Amino acid sequence: MSFDGTECDKHIRGQTRPGKLDVEVPKQVLSNEHVRVRREAVRQYVVEIEDLVANPDYATPPLRHKNRAALIAEIEAITQTQDVAHWNAAFDKARIPAGPVYTLDQTFADPQVRHLGLARDIDWPATGKAQVIGQPIHMSRAKSEIVAPTPEAGEHSDEVLVEFGYTKEEIAGFRARGVV
Repeated sequence: MSFDGTECDKHIRGQTRPGKLDVEVPKQVLSNEHVRVRREAVRQYVVEIEDLVANPDYATPPLRHKNRAALIAEIEAITQTQDVAHWNAAFDKARIPAGPVYTLDQTFADPQVRHLGLARDIDWPATGKAQVIGQPIHMSRAKSEIVAPTPEAGEHSDEVLVEFGYTKEEIAGFRARGVV
């Protein structure tokens, strides 16, 4: 997992051999409290990071922050040894939230996406038929369907401006001046 610096408060996205994986709450993965709860799972399923957990340079959040570059280098050295499937399974068994970061074609090929019927075909006026990801949540009393492609830039500008009270002449003036 080669960490490219893409980090949020709750996850780090990194590179494995080959592919990318999101690991949720990495600071807690190596925090003392989390390790106490997960130590056996980590020992059993993610043995490769046990040395990091025991390293005094990473014992507290301030130390991990101070030694961040070294920690990331050590994590990369470990995660580069296996592919996404290996790490995803290991983190899953240890109950550490993680998941692959897909390319577009991998998203549509994912068995869960196919099983849930999330991929939808849509006809785009300019480019023809293409697949898009549909709504991941289905509610019994609120149907959610993709009925049309997203509009092209400015496609509904005239309708919106008319709704706000502009006349067709004023809108034509906007267009002539490049405002719309």
